[in-house]
Amino acid sequence: AGFTGFQCNERIDKCYSQPCKNGGTCSMQQSGSFQCQCSFPFSGTTCELSTDACLPNPCLHYGTCIRDSNATPSRYRCICNAGFIGERCQGDVYACLSNPCQNGATCVEWTNGTNGYSCTCTPNYSGNLCNVPYSNNTAPRTTPLPVLSCLSFPCTNGGTCFPINNIAYSCTCPTGWSGLRCEANINECLPNNPCNNNFECTDTPGSFECKCLNGWSGKTFRVGCVSDDVCSSNPCGNTSICNDEWDSFTCTCKNGWIGTNCNTLSTNCSSHMCTNQASCIEKADKSGYTCQCPFGYAGNYCELVAVSCNSSPCQNFGSCQVLQNGSYACNCLIGWTGSMCEVNIQECASNPCYVGSSCIDQIGSYQCECVPGRSGVNCEIVNACSSYPCLNNGLCTEVSPSLFSCQCMQYYSGLRCEIASPCMNNPCQNGGTCTDNNGRAQCKCLSPFEGDTCMSVSPCSQNFCLNGGICDLESQDGKTNYRLVMCNLLVQICFNRA
Repeated sequence: AGFTGFQCNERIDKCYSQPCKNGGTCSMQQSGSFQCQCSFPFSGTTCELSTDACLPNPCLHYGTCIRDSNATPSRYRCICNAGFIGERCQGDVYACLSNPCQNGATCVEWTNGTNGYSCTCTPNYSGNLCNVPYSNNTAPRTTPLPVLSCLSFPCTNGGTCFPINNIAYSCTCPTGWSGLRCEANINECLPNNPCNNNFECTDTPGSFECKCLNGWSGKTFRVGCVSDDVCSSNPCGNTSICNDEWDSFTCTCKNGWIGTNCNTLSTNCSSHMCTNQASCIEKADKSGYTCQCPFGYAGNYCELVAVSCNSSPCQNFGSCQVLQNGSYACNCLIGWTGSMCEVNIQECASNPCYVGSSCIDQIGSYQCECVPGRSGVNCEIVNACSSYPCLNNGLCTEVSPSLFSCQCMQYYSGLRCEIASPCMNNPCQNGGTCTDNNGRAQCKCLSPFEGDTCMSVSPCSQNFCLNGGICDLESQDGKTNYRLVMCNLLVQICFNRA
């Protein structure tokens, strides 16, 4: 006891928590314990005992302790403060403060060292509290009987009041409090430290707190403090070993690493990482070293066991190459990687296909399934027809990725079928045939119809000419006339048709 540390070679300063009470002086011992040099009149392991009757003060409610006249240490008397009486000032003289007596009665406090009072009743009243009317001389006018003082709630700090034989009361105090009325705080840190080793005890009202000394941690319910677990934060790097010490730590570094936290890579062969009896060769510029592996080993630090090509270690049709140190290397085909070509390269991992397209991983390659309107290896080409360039329900045909051709519906023309034919609404009536003449409709009429839209009827169709006459149309002043030719009788213009 009294020592700690990784090798139990560090002494615990047990005087740190000041265990010596009442002004005692603490000194450490070679054995790791402590010793208290007590002041008069105290004694004990922690100077907790007193040979003086007035130490600690037996008088309650801050009364003054006086030794007896012949100076015998075990005899004393108390001078009480106002409001308290008794051998140890334990009596409360303020029992009448709450005016418990009724109907004008007089409250008389006891002076015999116990807590209580009695009521002296006026005429016509009786009872413990003078609350019973006096009638027909059936009861005494005064009632000197004592009454319970619990009615004044004398117990403080959560104490519980109990009446005693109807003449006094007693307070049951909660933990941490004492005194006749539970008014005195108990110093839980005295005489013995409840916090055990390496805790500092601090008294609080009705309780106490335990605080660990430097370099220790723990809870009050544990037996003593434990040293801070500095290694719990893993301060040593590169798989080094952490050693807990008093409020500190040390790191045992693995080969090739140096420094307080083993985070610095050694650059010389004095602390190298070469394994399997490899030779360490320092570089000429002092920037580091290399490991020369014995036959059958490989790796930067010769940590790998070499495997012969005879065992065909290379997978997926990779070719095996024997190295000078007895190990091997695999030359992988496209689409494979790893020391033995065992890992299939995920070509789709880089998302090569256009957004929304599907990527299908293949050995050494990939294939994109493009969304509509796109093409190309990575669906990077926008199809010429994807924007629906042909108007008026024209049919689009892709000539090349950037060119298209439109097959137009009837009555439409143009590169994108954007030109509507004047014959679209068939302006030619009566069976006439419409022809597009440079953007204008031209009608070829059936007989006997004529005009721009074949709406007019020819006058010769009614065969006005008799006797073998021939009807010949002529136009004059915007009007169409006809005349008779080869008639038996010469007839002038016989009909005008607007």
